[in-house]
Amino acid sequence: MSVDTGLLDRMTDAERARLASRLLAETAGSQPEPPQLVRLAHGTASPWFCIHPVSGDVTSYAALCLAIDWSRGMLAVQAQGLDGRAAPRDSLADMAEHYALQIAAAQPEGRLLLGGWSMGGLVAYETALALARLGRVVDGLVLIDSALPGAARDFTMTSRELLALFVRDLWGRHGLDGESVLADLTVDAQPDALAALCTRARQHGVIHGAAEERQLRYLYAACLAHYRAMATHEATGSYPGAVLLLQAAEPGADRNAAALARWTAFCTGPITVHQLPGDHHSLLRQPHVRLLGERLADWDRQRNRHSSST
Repeated sequence: MSVDTGLLDRMTDAERARLASRLLAETAGSQPEPPQLVRLAHGTASPWFCIHPVSGDVTSYAALCLAIDWSRGMLAVQAQGLDGRAAPRDSLADMAEHYALQIAAAQPEGRLLLGGWSMGGLVAYETALALARLGRVVDGLVLIDSALPGAARDFTMTSRELLALFVRDLWGRHGLDGESVLADLTVDAQPDALAALCTRARQHGVIHGAAEERQLRYLYAACLAHYRAMATHEATGSYPGAVLLLQAAEPGADRNAAALARWTAFCTGPITVHQLPGDHHSLLRQPHVRLLGERLADWDRQRNRHSSST
C-alpha cells in the first residue's frame, strides 16, 4: 500500500494513528516473519530492527517508516501477549534473550542495526548485548528519546498510577491530551476503571468497536508487565558499537543531559546526539518525525561510508 506523504501532512493525528494501525495490520498479515516480527518496510539493504515501546505494539513506528528515506528495510519486534494467547513478559532480560534469537534467525548473517523509541531503546540495548553473546555483531544502536534507568527498585506503583501512565502514553500516541480523561476517571478499582477507560477511548476515537476494546485490554496488561520490567531492571555490561541518541527538546536540557550521562556510562563507542523539536510523543508524528527520519538516515549513511573506507 502506497501513501502520499503530502496527504499525511494534511491528516489529523487521530487519522494518522488509524492509518498507521491499518498499514501495520495489512503488512503483518502478508509477511512470513515470526509472529513477533512485523515488516514495516522492504529494502535492498539489511533491515533496521526496531523494538516495541512500553505499550508492546509497534504502531508508533508507522509514521517513521513512511518518513525515512533510505535503502534499509524495517522489521519491528512487537511484544508477546498482545493477542491474549500468552502472558506478557515481565523481565527485560527475558525479552532481550528471546528477541535476540528471533532477530538472529531473521538475519542469519552480517552486521545488525537495532534501536527503539522510549522503552524500546532500553530493550534494544539489552538485545544487542544478548546478540553479542550469540556471537553476532551489532554495530549500530538507535535510541529515540530513551532513558537508561538506575539501579533496580521495588515495584510499588498503585493501580491508579499505572492507569495514569497508560492513559498518557496511549492518548499521547494519538496526539490527544490524556489529562482530561484522567480527571474524569473517578473509579479507582479494577476492572471498573478499565471499563470506564474503554468508554472514554471510544468517545475520543482512540478505539472503535468490540475488537479494539479487547485489544486495549491486552495492551493495558502488557503495559503493566513492561512497567514492572523496567522498574525492576538493572542494566549491566557495555555496548561497544556506534550509538545515535535522538532526544526530544521538550521538556528540557537537564533531563536530556541526565539521559546522555547514563548512556555514556554503558556505551563505550561513539555517541552521536541530536535534540529535535517536539516532546516524547510528538517526536514520532508529523511534522517532527520527518526531521527525525532525516537525522537517522544521514547517520546511517555516514556510518556506512566510514565502514567501507576502513
